[in-house]
Amino acid sequence: MQRQPSNIPAHMLELRVRLTDALGLLDEDLPFVGELIEVREEDVLWSGAIERVLHGFALSLLVDERHYAAVTTYVNDTRLKQRLVYHRLTAKSHTRSATIHNNSLIYKLQLKETA
Repeated sequence: MQRQPSNIPAHMLELRVRLTDALGLLDEDLPFVGELIEVREEDVLWSGAIERVLHGFALSLLVDERHYAAVTTYVNDTRLKQRLVYHRLTAKSHTRSATIHNNSLIYKLQLKETA
């Protein structure tokens, strides 16, 4: 636990290290979704179900628009030997008009403050 405090599997963390080393970035520049969310303390009984629902998404990298081209080039030019999902973050804001139920999953999560 001291060696790897993250819930992200070691092979995914190692992949990010290779990527950030190659591009001259920091780990914080390419966070995994799972590093930015956690289950709220009052909803801890839901942890297992929430982790199963979000598992695949939690292993996705978030890539800021300014790094996206470099990351895409690296991924396309490198034999990763594993699956990597990454999402481009843009400055565009999206609004939804749909109402979210009060007991929805989103309200059971705590999100880290980040760009």
